[in-house]
Amino acid sequence: MSLSHRKLEELIMKKSLKESSKIEKLVLMEVQLLNEEITYLEFLHEEGNRLKSMGHSREVVNEEISKMFGSMLDKGLDGAIDSIKALILDSLLSAIGLNPKQPGGWGLLGCAISNTLEELDIATFKKIFGDASSGYTEAGLQGIWPNICDELTDLILRGVTECATQKAQRSKLVLGFYSAIVGDVSSAEAQKNFLWNASDETMQNLVNDTELMTKMRNYVAEELCAIDVSEMFGQAGDMLSGITGKLLGGLGLGGLFGGAEEGT
Repeated sequence: MSLSHRKLEELIMKKSLKESSKIEKLVLMEVQLLNEEITYLEFLHEEGNRLKSMGHSREVVNEEISKMFGSMLDKGLDGAIDSIKALILDSLLSAIGLNPKQPGGWGLLGCAISNTLEELDIATFKKIFGDASSGYTEAGLQGIWPNICDELTDLILRGVTECATQKAQRSKLVLGFYSAIVGDVSSAEAQKNFLWNASDETMQNLVNDTELMTKMRNYVAEELCAIDVSEMFGQAGDMLSGITGKLLGGLGLGGLFGGAEEGT
């Protein structure tokens, strides 16, 4: 970012006083709110880097930064939360070999990760972070970030079952299983055969298999817990800066982010 937050605030205020359009003033108000959130995210990122430079492990840094973020949730941070959800979504999809930018053709786990995080409302997200942070004590690691990982993982695993019951997703899964046994046929053709119901039942049993779900859960939790929380907040700040730059660009102030200042 080419300007300090204070300088940006001054320019936004100056611009706001000049403008008469209600829409432009609403845009400037949104930019101010996002700018405040960027300030918090940058602080978390810098604090994480400071702790790392002191030799603290990723686990310790994740605990401290998660605790700090939990204490900031009363300040709103809705834009930050949307960015964090998107980053976690991309990270998990990439971890299982899926391209986050190319939805479609995803199996149960990809479907569950996508649906769960996209539909996770801000109030629930804040509750997950708040509840995980409430048990923190100075006695040592109490598992704040691991608790968050577990909570998100449980939501995703519930999503696996939900995805398995979706008609389109289930039909695709059963057809794949059926084709592996019989051969490549259309769904309409396959459903006329008694093996279709057998394939459907086998797929349901597979999804509900305790051992499979346990392995899937362990994998998702491990990937979530491996996330570098301070880096995630830094990336979320960059995402919001990009959004802010586009909003200001619509008002002729796009140079405030990554370009020349107004009037130069």
